[in-house]
Amino acid sequence: MEGRRMKKMSIGLKIGSVVGIVILLFATVAVISYSGIKHAVIKGEETIYGGDLQALIAARLTDHLRWVGHLNDFLNNPDVKTLDVELDPTQCGLGKWFYGNDRKEAERHFSELAPILQSLEAPHRLLHESARKIKQVFHRADPMLPGIISSRLVDHYNWKDKFRNVLLEKERDIDVQLDHAQCALGKWLYGEQGKKAYEEGSEEFKKAFDDILEPHKKLHEAGAVFVKRLNSGKDEEFLAIEPDLRHIYDIKMVPVFHGVIEHLNEMKAAAEKDIEHNHEAIAVYNNNTTPNFKEVQKFLSEAEAVVKRSRPSDTAMVEIARSTQNNVSLLSIIAILFGIILSFMVIRTMTRTLLRILGELIDGSRETAQAASEVSMSSQQVSQGATEQAASIEETTSALDEVKTAIGRNADNAKQADQLAMEARSSAELGDTAMTDMKGAMSEINEASMKISKIIKSIEEIAFQTNILALNAAVEAARAGEHGKGFAVVAEEVRNLAKRSAEAAQETAGLIADSVSKTGKGSSIVNSVAEALRAIVDSSKKVATVVSEIATESSKQAEGASQVTNAMTQMDQVVQQNASAAEQAASAAEELSSQASVVKGLIGEMEKMIKGSSTELSTHEHARLAGHDRRAKLTHNKTHMPLAEGKKPGEKHGGGPKVMKPDDIIPFDEDEMKEF
Repeated sequence: MEGRRMKKMSIGLKIGSVVGIVILLFATVAVISYSGIKHAVIKGEETIYGGDLQALIAARLTDHLRWVGHLNDFLNNPDVKTLDVELDPTQCGLGKWFYGNDRKEAERHFSELAPILQSLEAPHRLLHESARKIKQVFHRADPMLPGIISSRLVDHYNWKDKFRNVLLEKERDIDVQLDHAQCALGKWLYGEQGKKAYEEGSEEFKKAFDDILEPHKKLHEAGAVFVKRLNSGKDEEFLAIEPDLRHIYDIKMVPVFHGVIEHLNEMKAAAEKDIEHNHEAIAVYNNNTTPNFKEVQKFLSEAEAVVKRSRPSDTAMVEIARSTQNNVSLLSIIAILFGIILSFMVIRTMTRTLLRILGELIDGSRETAQAASEVSMSSQQVSQGATEQAASIEETTSALDEVKTAIGRNADNAKQADQLAMEARSSAELGDTAMTDMKGAMSEINEASMKISKIIKSIEEIAFQTNILALNAAVEAARAGEHGKGFAVVAEEVRNLAKRSAEAAQETAGLIADSVSKTGKGSSIVNSVAEALRAIVDSSKKVATVVSEIATESSKQAEGASQVTNAMTQMDQVVQQNASAAEQAASAAEELSSQASVVKGLIGEMEKMIKGSSTELSTHEHARLAGHDRRAKLTHNKTHMPLAEGKKPGEKHGGGPKVMKPDDIIPFDEDEMKEF
């Protein structure tokens, strides 16, 4: 059953099946290897991450141990002036890790950390809050400072009582310190102890300290004035100087003294308050800092233990690697054995198939050689006919080119004539327009002459009437006698003027009549010329129309001749291509015939490859192929015809002879090779 199924499979499918199964096995090996290595890498990463996390927790625990140590030094070491610890629980090393993404990553790797870290948050926050509280309330103070200030209070009460006793006892001698810097308080204020107390004191203490300096100085200055007055009145009765002394005591000393006492009490109260704050800070440290630190230490130790317990061990890593190695080795051996068996079966089947194909190739090569000879003979005949046809078409194309050129010249001449006719038509139309204008002007001149003639007649009538009036005036002047002589002279002159006016009017009338006559003749001539020009314009329009039609038809003829020429040129190209294709076909046929011999040699080599021996084709097959080759060559020589000029037998268009390859000779079916 399996053998029949193998025979039905194509070569590509057989080879593809073997290769596919082997690839599948090796892919399985690769997947198992990758999975095992990936698992080992993940475990290794978890181990490294766990070690880093364990080291980080230990480092944060050490940081907080150091943090508590700094806080303790701040409370108990007088040399530590400031508290340099992180007060914000989110900004210390543990806080940045706790409130950042690293904590989430740690909980993702080790889920048991989540409740421990959740419990850690409150004591860690309270721990930092306790340090903030301590920094707020703690002021480094000397516990002996209130006692020292109380002693200075007593000293100044005693100092003041000495002045009062002088007044009460009326003593002449007094032993007091008058230099404010040399009394016990002054030495303390201006000495190292006072400066240290000032630096470590609170703001209230510093204010009281600053406020007491000036009153204390004034107090001792008032005491000096008192002693000076007391010493200056030794020669006087005490009752004489007592008013001055009491005035100095009551007005200058006592009010200032009360101010000094008040500031000393303020300093004492501030010192006692600082001491109370220190006690409060120590209480915060004992009641809040220490218990919360122990809680933080406990939870960090638990978290470190969880990480140490949950991280993969080195032994587990070795077991994973050994398991992966065993699986890969077993599958590799199976893949190699299975590939050897399948390869043997496929090679045996392919050898049988190729031997069968070899016998069919021998028969096919003989038939191919005979067909190649026949194709070569037909191709030579087609090539010769195509060459002759190409020559005829070239002559026809040349004649059409000449006709096309002549038609083109006629079209150009017709276009020029059309242009000239259009120009003549335009000139004639311009002349006709000018004659029309001239005719209108002549008519206007004639009308103006007629009007002037009428005016001249009016002037003649006026001259005639003037002459009659002049005669009547002369008659009346003669009747008047001597008194009318002057008027007669005037009448005579008027008559002469009327006479000359009549003569001038007659001459002007004659000239105008002559002008009117000539104007009429000119109008007649202009009308004749206008009619002639109008006839010329009409003729020019007809000529222009005819010439335009001639030019249009000539252009169409030129386009038609150009299209015919192009068609002939395309036909010539097609014929040339046909001739070239025929020559190529003939060349290919000759080459096909020559490749038949190559096929024969390749078949022999293929037989050697399949059988694995030095045997060649049988003597009968060699004789059959050799006889066929001789017949093909003889037939080809008898039917060979000359090719187109410029071509040689066996030469292909656009390249040399084609080199045959073994893949071209062994015709594997596409359906068999598509498996690749």
